[in-house]
Amino acid sequence: QLARSLFKVKHKRGEYIIKQGDVGMEFFILYEGFVNVTQLNDLGQENHIVKLPSGNIFGERALLRDDVRGANIVADNETTCLVLRRSEFFAMLGNLRDEMDELNNQRLWRSPPLFREMSDNKIERLREISQKVITMFQHQQFANEHGQNTLYIVIEGKVETSFGET
Repeated sequence: QLARSLFKVKHKRGEYIIKQGDVGMEFFILYEGFVNVTQLNDLGQENHIVKLPSGNIFGERALLRDDVRGANIVADNETTCLVLRRSEFFAMLGNLRDEMDELNNQRLWRSPPLFREMSDNKIERLREISQKVITMFQHQQFANEHGQNTLYIVIEGKVETSFGET
């Protein structure tokens, strides 16, 4: 049933497969090629996040969270994607939500330049010793309770430091 619901779409180098801010209507499996994940900053500049090889999936975040696309997906070379429409995605893969969230979390941990070259074991160790997730809202302030030797990783959204850095 899944195989019958998937359809192939080819993309040329530089073509946007997903555009940040668009409504998520499809789920993608990268069948052949490579894609670049990029995000627009506050100045409208496109920042490279990570390059994904064939076998990866994308587009699930917007579907699972009923949200807009959080990043751009751009074909790095000629690519082929297997595409699943929103309705079929939920009918067939809705129960895989936890596994897809885990895959998305693994990608997030790989996105900071500092972590890109780390081994899987080191990334897993960092995840294990991470103490907590803090959810903040617009204009909320956060005080560092743990002293100066603490690393904070912004997984989603933007924060501004007291120095005005975003």
